[in-house]
Amino acid sequence: MRAATLAILLLVPSLWPRALLALPEDPGALPIQELTRQESIGGRTLSFDLYVPVTSKPCPIVTLAHGFARSRVMMRDWGKLLASRGYVAAAPDLPGADHPGNGKLLSALLEWLVTESQKAGSPLAGRVDPARRGVVGHSAGGLASLLAATTDSTIDVVVGLDPVDVGDQGKKAVPALKVPVTVLRATPGTCNDSGNAQALYAALTGPALSLEVKAATHCDPEWPSDPFCSLLCGASDDTRRSRFVRYAVATLDHVLLCAPGLAAWLGGASAGSDTLIQKLESKSYPPASLGCATAADAPGLEAARKDAGAPEAGRHEAGRESGAAADSRPGADAAAAPVGDEGCSCRIGAAEGEGLGLLALLLALAAASGALSVGEDAARRSGGPGRSRRACAPRRRPGCGCPCRSRGPRARRPRSRRGAAR
Repeated sequence: MRAATLAILLLVPSLWPRALLALPEDPGALPIQELTRQESIGGRTLSFDLYVPVTSKPCPIVTLAHGFARSRVMMRDWGKLLASRGYVAAAPDLPGADHPGNGKLLSALLEWLVTESQKAGSPLAGRVDPARRGVVGHSAGGLASLLAATTDSTIDVVVGLDPVDVGDQGKKAVPALKVPVTVLRATPGTCNDSGNAQALYAALTGPALSLEVKAATHCDPEWPSDPFCSLLCGASDDTRRSRFVRYAVATLDHVLLCAPGLAAWLGGASAGSDTLIQKLESKSYPPASLGCATAADAPGLEAARKDAGAPEAGRHEAGRESGAAADSRPGADAAAAPVGDEGCSCRIGAAEGEGLGLLALLLALAAASGALSVGEDAARRSGGPGRSRRACAPRRRPGCGCPCRSRGPRARRPRSRRGAAR
């Protein structure tokens, strides 16, 4: 019976769960708007490109920081992909090698996005959720992103794309970080200072993931790269680049969009079986313990998005004390079902979780028979990307953050200067 059921599931792709048919690096379905701006930000004139989803719903905001002596052009395709998946992305031209100063510029740019979205008639009007912020950076831009998060408590997640530390500035500062950090590394070489990103990861004390893409060059995380980088650091490759994109997007989607099914990529089974990944290490990952960071009606959660409302989820609170009380506000759903090993209270909406039960059945059958092997390419050919949306379950347990709330002015956490680079 098991073998027969498994055979039917394998032979009829339309029965496969949608989670098997999409990869984190797949483009989303949202149309995007590209803008170039020059504004006075952080005490200087800053040029930057904006990638904005065409949607009426508020989106997470993410900065994309290029490497040393590079430009915002090298982050262009990152911006396009993230916007198609429901993020407002900003890629600035960072000046010089003042890495702490560049970190402050990234924080100032995030604030500018929030302020601009509150202006009637702005292209960003109503499109920014100020409670969801991330920073992504390559090489020296990765260092600047880490330094930004050490002094800006509004940043929720950091992704370093083969970040390069300079003078141990990052190594000295990052122990203060408590938000999730994903460090994606290339093969050690001259251009990444013999792979010193691993020392950055070792210094992190909060939840963190580190992995190395096999045979990757320092140019692979650039998207696009150019012949100059190839000449100095080795040619880039689309397949290797896809792994940087995969794990960066999986991190952002999990933390900022509360998207289901991504823990397996963040140090779980899917990452472990990825043949292009090596030296996988983690601290408090997969990040189920981080809970859900965001609104369930974020526009990037479904590839074919319908303009239907959904309950809203609150942001996570990194470092929250254990024993957090359940949400006792009126209307709290006491019957919310916990999800994950940590008992997170975020759950799939009953009307929108179709396919996930089938996923569990398929995986269970595979474990029993040892016969299931669905490759990524076959999954891609079987259908387009799709996602289930998260509904919000108001109850919360230690390490989880999905209390229902109505959107309102953001409650600011006190800024801490501990660990700030000087």
